[in-house]
Amino acid sequence: MIGQFEQEINAHFLTLLGYGLSMRQIRPETIGNFLYRLPELAGKLDNYPASGNDAILARLADLTADDCAEAAEFRRRRKGG
Repeated sequence: MIGQFEQEINAHFLTLLGYGLSMRQIRPETIGNFLYRLPELAGKLDNYPASGNDAILARLADLTADDCAEAAEFRRRRKGG
């Protein structure tokens, strides 16, 4: 994971939220620690309010409707025109 900035950020926040562990290098002791804590981590995910992709898919449908008219209007306004 070293050098993979986005993955490092994801791992940092998963660790911070208690959903996973960040490991810069894979070693037997880090794998052992992860496996030992797996029930605890899985328990935290039981309370995670997963909502699926419905909201983003609906928004994409809105933006691409009418030949992307809403997206084109947003772009026009953003450019000040």
